[in-house]
Formats: sequence, structure tokens, C-alpha cells
Amino acid sequence: MPARKIAILGARSVGKSSLVKQFIDKEFNDSYYPTIERAYVKNISYRGNEYVLEIFDTAGQDEFSPLNSQYAIGIHGYVLVYSIASRNSFEMVKILRDKIIDYCGVTDIPCVIAGAKSDLELRRVSATLSSKLI
Repeated sequence: MPARKIAILGARSVGKSSLVKQFIDKEFNDSYYPTIERAYVKNISYRGNEYVLEIFDTAGQDEFSPLNSQYAIGIHGYVLVYSIASRNSFEMVKILRDKIIDYCGVTDIPCVIAGAKSDLELRRVSATLSSKLI
């Protein structure tokens, strides 16, 4: 089966690992343990084709963190995650996308932007604002 590699990037504590855990195991853990890095593998079917999906759940990034080469080389797509309860994490998404573009040298990079923590009442990023990010 063909493999596809996806990197999950975002600021610290935005819910990257929770999103991955929900996708892989269909479970949510409300405990927080900072992730250093973890890789998951899952077989998926998409448009009648079978794939081995490798997901790299990364440690939280900040604006000064260099982009690790393993998150750029051989990656087929990115999920850039922010917390709707954190305006700073939302602004970090653009910085991360710019880092990916700088590192890869191309602008046509498959990216999905995901707002996490929608169950929280404290919203700092409006749905209107998030739709205009990139």
C-alpha cells in the first residue's frame, strides 16, 4: 500500500495530541501530558484506495523554534492546529506555514488548519477570523 506522511504542528497546548488520539483510537483523554514527539500509523481507505497513513504528532512550536527537517522532508501534508481559546496560537499558524514554505522552498503545500478546543466557552478566535487566515 502507498504511504502518506502527515505532520501535526501548532503551538504548545493547543490540542494536537487530542486530535490525533481521537482520529486513531476514537477516544479523548482530558489529561495533559506534553508531547515530545510521537508517530502513529493507521491504514485508511480514501476514494477506493488503501493507504498507510503515518502521522507525526509533534512537540509544541513557538515562533523561535526551528522547523525540524523530519517535518519537512517526505511529508505529504500538514495539519496546522490552533486553540480557539488562544489568539496567540492562532497567529502561530501563519508563522508555522511561513516556516514550512521557507524550508521546503515551495508555496504549494497541502495544509489543513484546524481549530481545537471548540468545547470551551472561552473563545478568543472567531469563526469569521479563522476562515480568513490563509
